[in-house]
Amino acid sequence: MDDEYKHVIRALVEAHRKHSKPDSEEFDDIIAGKGLGLVFLLQGDPGLGKTLTAESVAEQASNPLYAVTSGELGTTVNEMESALKKAFRIAKTWDAILLLDEADVFLSKRSVDNLEKNAFVSVFLRLMEYYQGIMFLTTNRAEDFDPAFMSRIHLILDYHPLTPERRVKIWRNLSAKMAKDETLDEGGLQQLATDYDINGREIKNLLRTAWCLAKDNRRPLTMADIRAVARISSRYSGTSRV
Repeated sequence: MDDEYKHVIRALVEAHRKHSKPDSEEFDDIIAGKGLGLVFLLQGDPGLGKTLTAESVAEQASNPLYAVTSGELGTTVNEMESALKKAFRIAKTWDAILLLDEADVFLSKRSVDNLEKNAFVSVFLRLMEYYQGIMFLTTNRAEDFDPAFMSRIHLILDYHPLTPERRVKIWRNLSAKMAKDETLDEGGLQQLATDYDINGREIKNLLRTAWCLAKDNRRPLTMADIRAVARISSRYSGTSRV
């Protein structure tokens, strides 16, 4: 993520922590209790760092992260409303940052031919307005959002497919974190970023598997381990440019 985005997120989170208490009038809505939350929408393909963004913000703010997927909230409007209220209550009790993953079902544009979906969206909008904490919503789709959400979301972040330069950085950071006592040469990491068109989550999984292979053989992690795992895994075989 660009430094400019990081700075804006930090500023919003810090402002919320200082001025969003119930007795604060600086950002309050005309109706008491409304509009005190801080909502981020993170949109982009899987594995590009949406969840990592929420984790990083929580870590930097020294708050726990409470993550919920839309599938955990039930399949009926009543189940969803009850589960969402519970999630909000837990996040408030623990002063946690809330991550609602795969929120597409709640963000979809309402239509006259799908009343049940309309009810999901309407209930979510109502509850979201009175939520006073920090919430991250993630979605893989950037289109078809209900217009009513736009005025309730403070910042929308788009996660674009990885460039080779960004992929090298991920390889470098993850390998340094995972194999602290082992050094993978920079040229080799750059070649991996060129050879395998994969996202951040896939890089992490590939590195972890290769690291386990090296440990099983009682030796340091090498480029050969990484390429061996990539060769035998169907997940990566279709992404290789070699």
